[in-house]
Amino acid sequence: PSKPKQSKIINLDFSGFTTEELRASNIRISRENPTPRLDIEPEFVAISPSGRTAFVTLQENNGIARVDLKNYEIDAIFSQGSKDWSSIPVDTTDEDGIYAPRPSNFVGLRMADGIDSFRYKGKTYLITANEGDGRVRPDDTNFEAELEDGATYSYGDNLAPGAIAEINDELTGSTIYV
Repeated sequence: PSKPKQSKIINLDFSGFTTEELRASNIRISRENPTPRLDIEPEFVAISPSGRTAFVTLQENNGIARVDLKNYEIDAIFSQGSKDWSSIPVDTTDEDGIYAPRPSNFVGLRMADGIDSFRYKGKTYLITANEGDGRVRPDDTNFEAELEDGATYSYGDNLAPGAIAEINDELTGSTIYV
């Protein structure tokens, strides 16, 4: 709108869905926050070409919520499915110190971040970018890795109280905590 102060704000939440029904539909609900209202984390929004529907990525939950913009309700949450990696050689460990891809029998969740929608031949399609990162808890660092000596390397902006070293990244200007 041209006058943001006059915008109509409507809050929606996920309390209309149960953990059991979502998990049965392959929606990831964590053990830390076992209710959809507490666990689901909306990420990006795409508005359908008709303007009547919004699609919201739920990255950490492997889902997409469909929002009816006319009735102001979340009318569905659907899974983004999984990726079968069994036919693709993958190196799944850094324990051996070498890059050695081999067949593995596992699947991974799709965790789309960005999303857009478009219409083609009368149908609305969604396109997503699979960022693929889940939650890192409990300290919300962006990246953690265990080093050979057993120390944990963390890149983030909130580990200062327990950090053993702080390094200024000259490329980004951010602080790296170890």
